[in-house]
Amino acid sequence: MNNKFFKSVYPFTTEEIAGYFPLLELEGKKVFTVGSSSDQAFNALLLGAKDITVYDINEDTARFGKIKRDIIINCPSRRKMYSKVLKEKDILLSKDLFSYESLTKMNPYMSSSNEYKKLRKLLREEPDKIRYVQGDIMNLEPIKDEKYDVIITSNVLQYLDFFIPKDASPDIALQILFSELKDHLTEDGILQLLYYYTFTNDYLKSKNNYYSTACLPRVVKALNKDMLYLETFNNLYGRKDAIVTYVKK
Repeated sequence: MNNKFFKSVYPFTTEEIAGYFPLLELEGKKVFTVGSSSDQAFNALLLGAKDITVYDINEDTARFGKIKRDIIINCPSRRKMYSKVLKEKDILLSKDLFSYESLTKMNPYMSSSNEYKKLRKLLREEPDKIRYVQGDIMNLEPIKDEKYDVIITSNVLQYLDFFIPKDASPDIALQILFSELKDHLTEDGILQLLYYYTFTNDYLKSKNNYYSTACLPRVVKALNKDMLYLETFNNLYGRKDAIVTYVKK
């Protein structure tokens, strides 16, 4: 991938983490997740993950994660924390942002004072459970032979077409990445491969979309030797988002 594309950091999640994280059964698990806002990592910690690796191409992700962690620890108010994060000047923040009210529905650690207090305690007492690794999802060499119970790729593969050579096959690139991700899964491990915003029947049509992984039949065909699962959940707008998962057997 071209890391120049990912210069900014998301201040908070844009996903319905409250909708799909419970499906991943994170309690006591070793977790690999893409980063940016660090909300995937913070919520994995909240839901009982024992070890979390945040993997992201943006060199500012780790620095922002530590800044945000300190803001959360030192700010008892969820709303003030939200405002303080958005005032951070040392990191280029993405403009892609939901309101505070929306995030209390999407982001588990912001859902109540008790959940936020629990996260603050965990971040303060168990900071070593989260580590940051800079790397390209298309090249997993930085994590060497590490194995994980859960791998979360968020919606990163939405950008697959943009980061392979123009004459390369997206299907082959997806096959190679899928194989590498499986190699880093423990037996019975769960891979969250794709995230679909506002899932509709358009995703089930065989026509090509503006990115290859939007077309589910194409993905299934590319990975035809393995069983994939589609799970939907409510989003903020009363519609459905969805994830595609794989369980290693």
